[in-house]
Amino acid sequence: MKHELLPGEQVLIETGLHRIVMLRNFIVALVIYVFLVAVASMIPDFRLMIRLYIALGGLLIGTVIVLIEWIRWKSTTLLVTTHRLLLRRGILRRAEYVIPLAKVQDVTLSQSIGARLLGYGHLSVSAAGRDGPMLIQFVSRPRKVRDAIIGGASGLQDWKLV
Repeated sequence: MKHELLPGEQVLIETGLHRIVMLRNFIVALVIYVFLVAVASMIPDFRLMIRLYIALGGLLIGTVIVLIEWIRWKSTTLLVTTHRLLLRRGILRRAEYVIPLAKVQDVTLSQSIGARLLGYGHLSVSAAGRDGPMLIQFVSRPRKVRDAIIGGASGLQDWKLV
């Protein structure tokens, strides 16, 4: 994304979503697999191939679920520059959300105790001219992102993250 910078624009921080977003789908995939293995174990022994197909099907379904979520996770990028906030999602179906920092009115960070310990949070960015705030969930390094948005919106051109 750095090659798409405007003239005179500098990157303050570039991050993505925290890997915790993959945990939910990993658990779903694991539950599906365990359920299908349990179903396969109820089939009589003389139907061994059917049991094997059901177990392999569960493994395949779980792998596809985790792979799709991994691709979504890797294809989501949050970039804060000296001029704008840019959120990009997707590979095949690309969505890009841009907020000029000059229009930012409020940045709210919310974190549970677990989120603070694991290093993620949810950001809500309100800007002039938008119907509602931009909600970005499961942001990695959320305090640094919030500080970069506030620093950039305040017009601190020499402001840099530590």
